[in-house]
Amino acid sequence: MSNKFYSFPKIGQFADTIRNIKHHYDFKGLNEAEEPIYLHDVPYPSIIYQGTVKLHGTNAGIIFHKDGTFHCQSRERIITPQGDNAGFAAFVYALPEEIMNILRKPKTAIYGEWCGGNIQGGVAIHGLSKMYVIFAKKDISIEDEEDKEQHWIRNDFTYEEEKNLNKHNIFSSLQFQTVALRIDFEHPEIAQNELIKLTEEVEQCCPVGKHFGKEGVGEGIVWKPLDSIENKNYSNSGYWFKVKGEKHSSSKHKTLAPIDVESVKAIEELVDIVLTESRVEQGINKIKESGKEPSMKTIGEFLKWLMSDIESEEAPLLNASGIERKKIYGKVSQRYKIMYMEKINKL
Repeated sequence: MSNKFYSFPKIGQFADTIRNIKHHYDFKGLNEAEEPIYLHDVPYPSIIYQGTVKLHGTNAGIIFHKDGTFHCQSRERIITPQGDNAGFAAFVYALPEEIMNILRKPKTAIYGEWCGGNIQGGVAIHGLSKMYVIFAKKDISIEDEEDKEQHWIRNDFTYEEEKNLNKHNIFSSLQFQTVALRIDFEHPEIAQNELIKLTEEVEQCCPVGKHFGKEGVGEGIVWKPLDSIENKNYSNSGYWFKVKGEKHSSSKHKTLAPIDVESVKAIEELVDIVLTESRVEQGINKIKESGKEPSMKTIGEFLKWLMSDIESEEAPLLNASGIERKKIYGKVSQRYKIMYMEKINKL
C-alpha cells in the first residue's frame, strides 16, 4: 500500500487571519472576465477564539488509513523507525494496541507536537520526558482538492481515554490551560492588546511546563475559532493564527504592536457623526443626476463624491480631531459601502 503524505498547514499571523476573514465575506464571485469581485456589503463577524499553549518541539503526525493501518510523518516527510525524526516514529510503533485503538479512526490524520527531552532548548518543557501533545485532527476521507483547509474536527477524547493516553505520554492540547477571547473583525485591532497580554503571560511561565512541575519560558499561543456563525465553517485552518512571544519570534515585525484603543474609539465616533442617511441618499441622487444607475459599477463614483463632500463639509471637525485622514476615510469608506448597498437594493 502506498502511503500518502498529508501536510499540516502553516499557521499564519493575526494579520493573515484578518485578511482571510475579510476575503471570505467580501468575495462575491467572478465577473464576465473571470476576475474576482470584492465588496464589503455586510458586517464582518464577531468570533469567539480559543487559545492553546504553543509548544516548542517538532511537528508530528499519525495518518490512519481506511484499512486501519497507519504511517507517521514529520512536517516535511513520511518517517519510520529506520528513518525517523527525533524518535517519534519509534515511539508510535512501540505503543500498545489498546492505545492505538484510542487514536485510530480510519481516514483521520492526527497532528501534534513531539516535544520535551532534548528536542528543543530554551523552553520550560526542555528536559521533561518526551511527550506527544495532539492539537489537531482532520477527516481525510473527503478528498477535496479545492478546499484543503477544511474538514478539521474537534480535538477531544473522553476522560478515560485521556487517562490511558497520558500514561503513555500522549496528551491533548486541551488538557492544559486554555484561554478564550471574542474578536470583532470589524475592529480586530482592538483585540491586539489582550492578545499581547496573554502571550506575555505564557512566555513568562509556560502553563504546560508548570503542569509538570517545571517553571520557565513558553513559546506563545495558537488561536482557533470556537463557534460557527451563519453556518460558515470556521474549522477552516485559514482562520487559525499564532502569536509568539518576542523570544521565539523569528522577526520582530511578526510580534503584535499595542493599539491605542481610545484612538480607535475616536475614529468610530467621528464616522458616526459624518455617517448620515441623508448624505448617502444625496450621493445616490448625484449618481442618478449624472444619468447613471446606482449599482456596484458606480460605487467608485459614489465614494469619490462622498469623500469630497465630507472634506468640504466636515474639514473643521476632522482637523480638530488630530487623526490622520487616511485612518478616518478608510473606516468611512468601509461603512458607507454597506449603507450604499442597502439603499440601492431597496430601489
